[in-house]
Amino acid sequence: MAFKPEYHLFEAEKKFEQNCVQCPQTTEIIESIVEAKSCGLKYFSALAPDTVVRPHCGPYNLRLRCHLGLVIPNDCGIRVGAETRSWEEGKCLIFDDSFFHESWNRSNRTRIVLLIDFTCITAKIYQFAQLLRTPQRVNPGAESVCAVSRLACILLMKIVFDGKLSMTSKLNLASNPFRNRVLPWTVTTVITIVSVVLLLVIAKSTVQTNAQVQSTQQDIANLQKQSDDLNRHAEAIKAALTPEQQRMLKSAHLLVDRKRFSWSRLFGDLESVMPGNVRVSRIAVKEVRVEDDRPVANLDLIVVSKNPATITEMIQDMERQGIFHAELVSQSLQRGKGESGEEYEMDVRYFPAAGAPIESNRKRPVDTAGEGGRRR
Repeated sequence: MAFKPEYHLFEAEKKFEQNCVQCPQTTEIIESIVEAKSCGLKYFSALAPDTVVRPHCGPYNLRLRCHLGLVIPNDCGIRVGAETRSWEEGKCLIFDDSFFHESWNRSNRTRIVLLIDFTCITAKIYQFAQLLRTPQRVNPGAESVCAVSRLACILLMKIVFDGKLSMTSKLNLASNPFRNRVLPWTVTTVITIVSVVLLLVIAKSTVQTNAQVQSTQQDIANLQKQSDDLNRHAEAIKAALTPEQQRMLKSAHLLVDRKRFSWSRLFGDLESVMPGNVRVSRIAVKEVRVEDDRPVANLDLIVVSKNPATITEMIQDMERQGIFHAELVSQSLQRGKGESGEEYEMDVRYFPAAGAPIESNRKRPVDTAGEGGRRR
């Protein structure tokens, strides 16, 4: 009868009943070893002639794998890590299958081993070896059903070679057992810890940010409520005033705004930017108002100069001071009294600075009354 590549007896605690019936004494021996009964696989493995099993490894290093050589032709072997071994009939070869391993059979015969997984190396393995050393008495009528292949019955009927069963002295073929699993688990553990710490930091930062956002939103809502209340109160007051009272209120505001305006400060600031060969022909205050609790005045300024470049330089100086913003409106010839030069009309916005008027580096007088008039 042909032998299958893998003839399973157990898979962990799962029992292949039909196969175990065919191999009763093998099944009995395996079931007597607790470490083998609940761990991994137990099966007969046949490697066909001229066959290579590519490198592979087990899922973890909590078990050891035992190969009991049953039919071992020449030119077949196994490599675990960097070490190579060959099976021997009647001898156990034990290795850690968490390392990459491969096997081959380059002969013209089938290689057969009994594969058994153990949870660890204990005295039970040697107990198993001791059981194999004792020849088993088999009912002659059961020989035809003991195993699918009579060759496999070597395990049950005669395991003794030269009077004893021998095992390889080096149980683990790997030079550095279990080391190949340390680094991945260490890296995984470190990554997990770092990830947890980062998640905690992010969670804490998110909670703090949300709390700040809620506090800011609450402050904005309170300020908006106060602003709405003030606007409603102002509208109520405005609605309660008669038209005459409203005109009086507007006039009072204008008086207050003009009260804040200082002519002496205006002349002092003009003197700091006005060239000596430019005289003021006319100054008129068109509007005074308050912006950001600071008085602002719109001026109508007319000056006289013989050189247009001087006017351009004056406007630039006014911009640099930051308290005047001048725009040229018109330019015309000076008439009357035989005077020469041209008049320049400008629209000026005046932003008085706090404190004393800005002092001029030029120390030039400003003529505000025309030629022959009083100088300041």
